Amino acid sequence: MEEKLSSSKEVSAKGLKVFVIVQIFILFLTTIIMLQGGYYTWSLFVAIPFSLGLTIGYYTKVTKSVSWLKKLSILFFLLVAICAALMAIGLEGFICVLMALGLIVLPALLGMFFGYLIRKIYLINFILVVVLLNSSFIVYDLNGRKRFEAEAELSVVINQQPEKIKTILKSKFTFSEHPNFLFKNGISYPKSMQVQNINNKLCLVCSLNNSKVSLPIQELSDSVIRFTTQTNVLVMEEVNPFHKVEAKHQQGYFKIVYGEFRVRELENNKTLLIAKTKYQYQVTPAFYWRWWTNYIVQEMHEHVLSDIKRNAETRGK
Repeated sequence: MEEKLSSSKEVSAKGLKVFVIVQIFILFLTTIIMLQGGYYTWSLFVAIPFSLGLTIGYYTKVTKSVSWLKKLSILFFLLVAICAALMAIGLEGFICVLMALGLIVLPALLGMFFGYLIRKIYLINFILVVVLLNSSFIVYDLNGRKRFEAEAELSVVINQQPEKIKTILKSKFTFSEHPNFLFKNGISYPKSMQVQNINNKLCLVCSLNNSKVSLPIQELSDSVIRFTTQTNVLVMEEVNPFHKVEAKHQQGYFKIVYGEFRVRELENNKTLLIAKTKYQYQVTPAFYWRWWTNYIVQEMHEHVLSDIKRNAETRGK
């Protein structure tokens, strides 16, 4: 049975239901405002999901008969509905929603748990908790935005002489289709590359699955090809069944500082080929998005190195 209200200071069951609906709507509007402003921060990925869970957990103040399974169902339905709504209005695409789910679910579950623990406090106190929580995160995010820098490196041993590898790297090379789901559905990867002289400047010209770029070469020697970017490279093309998405994070939030191939001679006519990328990203929580960016860069490294290895060893037969 539902818990009976014993104090006139407590809100009615109907009033609490109205509050829950209004609260969810406000949090959804806050999400839209942050996405439009390009604030991919703690507030968006942690504070808002936590507040949604907190609201669902607090709702049990009146509806104590609701089972935990039902509360979980309501919470997950809300998260899915909000993500679908964001795609429907063209603010986000499927890939980024999928990547963010691993982050937003845990705060939402923790929020529901804490909401249940504090379900007996007065509604006005609960409202103050939510307002102070989100305000604190927003202030922190507005004053703590910065770029984070990281490196990813991968190598492969190729059964071929170094000279053959150097020739491959400097000639036009065509890559196979990337088998990874994320790359097949939006994240940029090279389809071909070739060192070219453009306006008396050496560039690594890459045809990507989403665009074509000319990457200025910083160093070109017998053992190293290092390149950088001067313009924003389209890092992904969002998949969205409703709209063409041009989210803020597609430009400038992930930037390659430099990339390089390094060739090292090994014994028995073998070669060690190293791919390294130094990059910057501007999304928080940094630890979570660093895992994703490192995963994506390393998947790209593995694909590129595997194709070069296969091509080089096939030529040697």
